[in-house]
Amino acid sequence: RGAWVHPDIGCLRLAERRRAFPRALRSAGALDIAAVCAFLT
Repeated sequence: RGAWVHPDIGCLRLAERRRAFPRALRSAGALDIAAVCAFLT
């Protein structure tokens, strides 16, 4: 499984707000997206 998001900071923030990454990746808790955010900015 995986998660795909447009290379846009707005899409990343929306996915984070909707808790899409933990759901898509079947993670028990929140995921740290700091590295992805740094890459996009």
